[in-house]
Amino acid sequence: MGGLQADDVEDSTVEIVKQLLVAEYESQYNGKNKGNIEKLKSETVNSFRLFLKSIRWFFGDDDNEALKEAALMKIRKSKFFNFRLCGKEEYILSVIEERIEERQHNSNYSERFIDKSQIELIFLKAESIEGSLKQDFAWKSWGEIAVPDDTRILKEKIYDVCSSFDEKEIGRLTRRACTAKFGERESGKDYLSLKYRVLEACEEIIYDQVNSDTISQERVGLILDALRNKASDTIDELKKDFHYPVNNSHSVKSIVLDLFDSCYLSFD
Repeated sequence: MGGLQADDVEDSTVEIVKQLLVAEYESQYNGKNKGNIEKLKSETVNSFRLFLKSIRWFFGDDDNEALKEAALMKIRKSKFFNFRLCGKEEYILSVIEERIEERQHNSNYSERFIDKSQIELIFLKAESIEGSLKQDFAWKSWGEIAVPDDTRILKEKIYDVCSSFDEKEIGRLTRRACTAKFGERESGKDYLSLKYRVLEACEEIIYDQVNSDTISQERVGLILDALRNKASDTIDELKKDFHYPVNNSHSVKSIVLDLFDSCYLSFD
C-alpha cells in the first residue's frame, strides 16, 4: 500500500483506489447524510494522488484493542492516578480522546495536543465522580437525527398556541434556554449525550401532552413540567451507569426549553 504514495503510480491504479473508496463511502452512508461524497467523486486523478500521498500509513502495529489496553495501563501508572480512580480508567481515556479530537482542526500542529495540566484536570474530574461510571456515547446519534424544518424559536412557538402568554415569562423561559446552550459549549460531548437523552424522553410523551391547537399559559407550564419530570426520571436511571456533566431537574428543564428554542420540539 505504501506504493500508492510513489510519484510514478499509474493513473489506473489511483482511479481503482478512488472507486473503491467511493463505494465504501456510499455503503457506510446509505440512507444517511451523504457528507462529502460528491466532492470525493469530483476529485481528479492528480488531486486524488496528492490525497493518497498525504496519508501516513501504519502496518504491523498493534490492533485497536492492544493500543487501548496500553493506553489504560499508562493511565494506571500515571502520577495523577490513585485508588479513588480505580474502575474509572476507561472514562479518563474517553475524555482524553475527546479533548484531542476537538483540537484536530487547529492549523498549528502543536496545538492539536493537550498538556500535562489539562491531563491533571481530567484525572481530578474523574476523581470527583461517584462509582465507576462510563461515558455515554449517545452523542454519536445526535448527528443522525432528521432535523425538522421548523425554524421558529421558543417565543414564536409559545405565541402560536397561546397569543396571550405573558411577555416577561417568555423572556424568563428564553433566558433559561440560553443557559443550556452555554452549558453545551462548555461541556462538549458529555452534554450532547445528555441533551440527546432528554430529547428521547420528551418525544415519548410530547404528543400525549399537546392535544389541542390552542392552549392556555397554565397548560404550557404544565406541559413543560411534565417533560422535565419525564426527562429527569430518565436521567436518574441512566446516571446509575453513565456520567453526565449536570443532572439536576433545573438544568434538565433548561435543556427542554432549549429543545423548543431550536427545531426539535414544539407545542403544535
